[in-house]
Amino acid sequence: MENKRTTRRYLKPEQRRRIAERCRASGLEPSRFARRHGYKLSSLWRWLAEQRREPPALLWQEVRLPVTPASACAPCWALEIVSPDGLILRCRDGLPWEDLVRLLRSRPC
Repeated sequence: MENKRTTRRYLKPEQRRRIAERCRASGLEPSRFARRHGYKLSSLWRWLAEQRREPPALLWQEVRLPVTPASACAPCWALEIVSPDGLILRCRDGLPWEDLVRLLRSRPC
């Protein structure tokens, strides 16, 4: 009887996420994808489930607003950002891009 040792691969969360995305994009059944790429099917199922539990990526969309006189809006905001979880960021004056990036990155997800 031959002793067969397998080496366990530890993948980082980002690697597991990319593998799950590749599986979905391939159009193959998870069992066939796992066999073709040498992954355990149970691991692939877990990675696919992890990806489903992740919150969707935040998408930004530029919105052009009609120009209105300052007296028509009370109060007037130069900038307003509303996050999916209800956080509202409003600025009366313009905000430098670097400050905006720092502010958004400092917020816990």
